Amino acid sequence: METIGANQYYSVEIDQGLNRLYLTGKGFWKDVNIAQNFLAHVKQGVQRLLPGYSVLADLHEFKTPPPEVAEFIIESQRITSETIGKSAQVVGKNAAIEMPMNRYASTSGIKPRNRSFATRAEAEAYLDAA
Repeated sequence: METIGANQYYSVEIDQGLNRLYLTGKGFWKDVNIAQNFLAHVKQGVQRLLPGYSVLADLHEFKTPPPEVAEFIIESQRITSETIGKSAQVVGKNAAIEMPMNRYASTSGIKPRNRSFATRAEAEAYLDAA
């Protein structure tokens, strides 16, 4: 696993062997600069993977962002929408984040390939299945 970018609010990592992008969101992103940096790191990660890659987004500690920040999250999903294989989001018991993230996925076009899971292990199993 290789870290592309990380701070107290997020991490963007790739595993080229699995051809997978790992995204972790934490806390409340009130600042657009956080989202801009995240978007840049997602772009860098995607460029290092082959088409058909999978995405695991761990959002169980993430809080729903304000609309101006949400636009960057939607844009990060749009970047992946043409080359992604499958996507899994870990929401745990955080129903407050699952609904907006599903809305973002619909807006960006990745919804048909995106599933929600309670645990990271469930998400990994889904992504690993052929």
